[in-house]
Amino acid sequence: MAKEKTPENPKKTRITAKQRKAARTPNIYTTAQIKQMQELAFEGCQNNTIARIMGINEDTMLRYVKEKLQQKRAERRQWLRSKQNKAINAGNPALLIFVGKNELDQADKKDLKLSGDLTVNITN
Repeated sequence: MAKEKTPENPKKTRITAKQRKAARTPNIYTTAQIKQMQELAFEGCQNNTIARIMGINEDTMLRYVKEKLQQKRAERRQWLRSKQNKAINAGNPALLIFVGKNELDQADKKDLKLSGDLTVNITN
C-alpha cells in the first residue's frame, strides 16, 4: 500500500481515505448470527428491532444480509397465506369475511352517494 508524504514532514507518511477504505475488513456475521436474524425476520421483526436485539448497526446489517431478510419475510407471507387458506377451507366465518372484504372488494353495507339539492321537510 503506497503512502503519501505529509507536507509538514516528508519522512512521515499517511494513509489516504481511498487506501483506508480498501484496507477495511468487511463486517461478516457468523452463520449462527445470520440464522438468528433470519428467524427474527420470519417472526415479523422490523430491521431496527433485529439490529437492536443483535447489538449491531442497522445499516451495516442491511449491507450484508438485506436480501436474506427479504427472503425470510417473503417466506413468512407465503406461510401466512397458507394458514389463511387452511382456515378458509375449514369454513372459518371471520376469515371468510376478512378475505372477501380485502380480496373481493365486498362490503357489509353499501354507501349511498347523493348529489344535487337535498332538502328535508320535517312536519309534526
